[in-house]
Formats: sequence, structure tokens, C-alpha cells
Amino acid sequence: MQGTFAISNLILHYVVPIMALLDWLLFDVKGRYTRKSPFLWVLLPNLYFVYVVIRVALGGNLGYRGNRYPYPFINVDALGWGRVLLVVLFLNVLFLLLGYGFVAADRWLGRSTTQKYL
Repeated sequence: MQGTFAISNLILHYVVPIMALLDWLLFDVKGRYTRKSPFLWVLLPNLYFVYVVIRVALGGNLGYRGNRYPYPFINVDALGWGRVLLVVLFLNVLFLLLGYGFVAADRWLGRSTTQKYL
């Protein structure tokens, strides 16, 4: 990747997540996340995966440098369906665990801020 594509890729995958985390830490009201929240958070990436698979199956090209897929870990042409689905399952489990870590931190931070004002 070169030029503005490299910069936008860097911003999308590194700067935006850090800024979202900082936004949550500094500005969000804590204690609002529920046990369902992590499942809602992984819904959008899973819908994107389904979109990519359908678009590529219909002849679309979302990748670069001759790849039809935008990410190497979902490249069915190179990895096959079994490995790609295994990677997607692993990522779902990983992000659910990370999400429950955020729920726990959110609850802990919510308790500590309400105790300050009581």
C-alpha cells in the first residue's frame, strides 16, 4: 500500500480504535454496558464478512495487489473455506472475550464513579 491508501489504512486500523477507546474512557457514562453488548459489537464485523463473501462471489474485487478479498485472513482463494471459517470463529471468540473485559471494566468504573458522589 502506498500514498493516501496507506495513510487511510493506518488511520482506520490504528488511530480510530485508540480514539474510540479514549472517547469511552474520558467521556462516556460508565456502567451502561450489559451482558448482551459484546454480541452486538461483533454483529457488524460479521455482517461485513458476509457482505465481502457475497460481493466477491458475485464477481466483485475488494482487495489490492490482485487479491479479491480485503484482508488476507478471509482470503478464501488462498486459505480455503475451512481455514477462513476457523479464523472467523477464533476472531469472534477473541472479540467476545475482549468485549466482556470492557463490560467488566465499564461496570468497575461505573461503581467507582458513583461511590465518589455518594
